[in-house]
Amino acid sequence: LKTANEAIKDRLEILRNEFGEIAADNHAAISRMKNGMKRLSDRIMEAARETARRDRQIIYGASGRMQSAGGGTIGISESA
Repeated sequence: LKTANEAIKDRLEILRNEFGEIAADNHAAISRMKNGMKRLSDRIMEAARETARRDRQIIYGASGRMQSAGGGTIGISESA
């Protein structure tokens, strides 16, 4: 670039600045999308928990007999 035409250097500098602005805008948009996806995930999980609490659940105990699952818990694995 030391021997490049001054007009080319100026144009590259303009393009570099434009790219930086676009990259910053993209970063902000990705951050907003991440926050939106987190809120959506939280809503889905809360709806699932509420449905599980509302519906009567039956589980099998250690003896093999059916029993109410009123004291059960909900667990998930988010390692997808």
